[in-house]
This record gives sequence, structure tokens and C-alpha cells, in this order.
Amino acid sequence: MKFNKPPATPEFLIELLQERGMTVSDTEVATLFLKTVGYYRFTGYALHFEEFENRQRTHKFKSGTDFNDIVTLTPVLTIIKTT
Repeated sequence: MKFNKPPATPEFLIELLQERGMTVSDTEVATLFLKTVGYYRFTGYALHFEEFENRQRTHKFKSGTDFNDIVTLTPVLTIIKTT
């Protein structure tokens, strides 16, 4: 199976999160975090901050959702801090 879609850069993914309503105050820190943890692991925790309609994801974040709030939920943060 061939994949023709190039991988998305952390910078692109941060822009996507911002377009969906998430506040990202420090893009350099967010970029490093996504490179370390991974976008899909991060968005697993961000799921709780998304808006839903008729039990379906809207891919929009609730008002006031901040990148740092989700970072504090990820267990990886504990590992990073202790190393």
C-alpha cells in the first residue's frame, strides 16, 4: 500500500488546533510537546474539550480550551518532568 499524503508538521497541526478553537499561547513549547508526545496521543486527551452535536464530534473545541490545560492531563508530562 502506498501512502501519498505527506506527514503533517507540528506547526501545521498547531494551526489546525487553533482553527478549531483551541488557544495556543506558546507555539514553540506546543511544537516541542507534539514532537515528544505525538498529535494523536495529545488529541485523545483533548477529546474531552470538544463540542458534540447529536453525539457526533464537531471537531471544534469548547470556548476557553487552552493547549496547556490539556498538557496537564497527559501522564507523559510527569515522565518528562522527572527525567
